[in-house]
Amino acid sequence: MIGSAKRGHWGLMKYVFLVPIYWLMASVASVIALYQLIVKPHYWEKTIHGLHLDKTTLKVKEKVKEVGEEIIPEITEEILGVPWHKKIRVALSTPKAFISSIAFIGASFIAGISNLLFNVYLGRVVSFESLGVVSLVGSFLYFSNIPQGALSSTVTHKIGFLEGRNRTPSALGFLTKTTKKALIISFILSGFWIASIPYLMRYFNTGNFLPFLLFTPVWTFGIGSALIRGFLSGKLLLTSVGAIVIAEAVTKFAVGYGLVTIGYGDFAFAAIPVSIVASMLFALVIAGRYLKVPAKIEASSKKDVKFPFGFFIASSLAILAPMAFLSLDVILAKHFLAPAEAGKYALVSIIGKIVFFLGALVSQLILPFVSRNEGANKASEKILLFVFIATFLVTGAGYIVWGYLAQFSVPLVFGAKAFPIIPYLEPFTFAMICFSLSQIFVGFYLAKKVYTFPAAAFLLAIVQYFFISYYHSNVEAIVMGMFLLALLNLIVMSCLHFLVEYVKVFENNLKDFFGLFTRALPFDPQPGKKLRVLIYNWRDIKHIWAGGAENYLHELSRLWVGKGYQR
Repeated sequence: MIGSAKRGHWGLMKYVFLVPIYWLMASVASVIALYQLIVKPHYWEKTIHGLHLDKTTLKVKEKVKEVGEEIIPEITEEILGVPWHKKIRVALSTPKAFISSIAFIGASFIAGISNLLFNVYLGRVVSFESLGVVSLVGSFLYFSNIPQGALSSTVTHKIGFLEGRNRTPSALGFLTKTTKKALIISFILSGFWIASIPYLMRYFNTGNFLPFLLFTPVWTFGIGSALIRGFLSGKLLLTSVGAIVIAEAVTKFAVGYGLVTIGYGDFAFAAIPVSIVASMLFALVIAGRYLKVPAKIEASSKKDVKFPFGFFIASSLAILAPMAFLSLDVILAKHFLAPAEAGKYALVSIIGKIVFFLGALVSQLILPFVSRNEGANKASEKILLFVFIATFLVTGAGYIVWGYLAQFSVPLVFGAKAFPIIPYLEPFTFAMICFSLSQIFVGFYLAKKVYTFPAAAFLLAIVQYFFISYYHSNVEAIVMGMFLLALLNLIVMSCLHFLVEYVKVFENNLKDFFGLFTRALPFDPQPGKKLRVLIYNWRDIKHIWAGGAENYLHELSRLWVGKGYQR
């Protein structure tokens, strides 16, 4: 008001009373801006152009809308007309890939049966002390599979992605570079393992150093096997991977059986490291003809051989989550419950793992196929649907056999001692269905590099620890806790799936924020070289609806041309 009065603009003074409305509108705009900054930070709510044009000019927009409405039904009708079996084959890229997938699932099932027979056989013929050593070495292998499994998943993803881009030389170059570094790390891990043997012997109250010493080669040969399996999986040579899986399981059973037969049952634990070494050598023979590394990698593909550490960490979390879900409950039950009650829950857990194992037979196809489609810029939603339905069917069959019909199947396999746990099996096996389905989303979006899913799965595993720590009065309490936690896993992953676009925005915002502290601005990416700049805009400056953005981009292009750049 004072400024208007000093300049003699008395007619403007009345508008000062509208300032509160201006403040209110500015506040609303600020709230909208804050919301858009979170959910769509790159969105430009541009002012509508062309309001001065007549209605005949605006018919162009209506025509575009009509064309879109005509095309969509034709595409939909064409897709719906494809037979279901062809849809499955298309979802798995090629008929060969479909056949190899079935062979891989069958091989995994056979390997699982062989591993079960190994444990059952040793449980019947060796002493409790020897069986305890076998279990201890098996636990070592179980935990070594965390880095090895993450490495295999990372190699599978990278090789599949590069193969999808038709960059086979780069894929081989990546494998060569990764193998060199991984083997160096494996030698270092082996050295640390050997140095820690005296401490491990004291911790596990044993005077026998041989189980620890014989496990040492697992660090090197296990990593080598993980690299080859990942390479073959990325190339969709799943039949070869299945053969390696069977070779490892059969070798373990054969060595264990042989040691017991010749009177060395106390050394049955050696079957585990021997099987790892044998499977790695067998894998090397199978993969040999695919491992012809190019003498020189082109400069344009050097970025392809870079190891994706972010994917490796996310893959580690994705492996830790189901490992924790399937192990923490048994550990906590043994800690909180009486020995007899803990034994009952252990048997419940074993039966539940059978159902989870059935689901894992199918869900392991997610990573190689989706990674390859990501490299080829193809959609993978059909693969997700196929694996989701297949997993639901096989785990549902497991639920019927081991849950709904538990009063018949469980005593037949485990004997009369299993009768007390039958009431717990129906909710527990249903929990395994929910958890198996939730892990499909984790694997699918891990392949698409949406790392919120494995991170959320790992956080839910931590929730599981605290939940059971507080609610563990009896077997029923832990079983119902696992049921609720599995249901929570499925709900959380389903919500993230349906809100995945917002999840991606959230991750991009985090990357942009931390990128301020970790990388420099690319002001001059190629000093001394003149760039060829591709300019892509949906309108040019002569368009009837052109605005400030088009003029601004035109001026920028003039500056680039002035500096000698091509456009």
